[in-house]
Amino acid sequence: MEDLTSHEHVERLPILISGAGVEQLLAVPKLASGTGEAQASAVVQCLETWGIKDKITAFCFDTTSSNTGHRSGACSLIEQKLNKDILHLACRHHVMELVVGAAFEQTSFATSKGPEIRLFKRFKDQWEYLDRGSFQTASSDSSVETQVGTCRSDILKFAHTQLEAVQPRDDYREFLELSVIFLGDVPDRGIRFQAPGAMHRARWMAKVIYAIKMWLFCGQLKMTVTEKRGFRDLATYAVLVHLRAWMTASCAVEAPLNDF
Repeated sequence: MEDLTSHEHVERLPILISGAGVEQLLAVPKLASGTGEAQASAVVQCLETWGIKDKITAFCFDTTSSNTGHRSGACSLIEQKLNKDILHLACRHHVMELVVGAAFEQTSFATSKGPEIRLFKRFKDQWEYLDRGSFQTASSDSSVETQVGTCRSDILKFAHTQLEAVQPRDDYREFLELSVIFLGDVPDRGIRFQAPGAMHRARWMAKVIYAIKMWLFCGQLKMTVTEKRGFRDLATYAVLVHLRAWMTASCAVEAPLNDF
């Protein structure tokens, strides 16, 4: 971000502490770099300033390598500087993104190495030519129906309940509504499809949203048998497993408790 006293852009690290019903922003120090060592030093210095080094029992953090690296990650280095083991409570949204990323890589169509995924881009380019009123649901494929049949009502109940709540982002709502359509039901707002959006790998929801949409409209798309099978498997995984895990991981502090 831009420095407070000049137009120079600098690295800053927000440091927060919570516990016993209290949440406090301790500092937002300027860092010389974004390395794990720089972050660890800033955190420990902040804890010393506040006189709470001995109070720290757990970390909440995202899963970037500068935080999680075994040797040079900030978490490991802070543990060394504090000279004690700390419970690691990684942000569950970051964890779930790693999980769905692994599921995506297991499909044989995930061959793009750049920031954009070629099949997603192809689908985005074809979107305006698709008949959005003609799509397939889980019941149109016997293998998918076998997997979702026994838990359809439970997932639909969960999705509709989530849709009644205020969603923090439009792509969260889109994921829920696509899952409802995938299972053969109708969202409260009716059946509508948003044009494909950002597809880069840094967008958490892109993989599952694109996978479900592409499987819904695969009858109108030119895809190989392998590609169709890959989207079918990823879409089914997204609705059966990823949906509930993602939507209940909205708070990095509460989600680990839900895990227990």
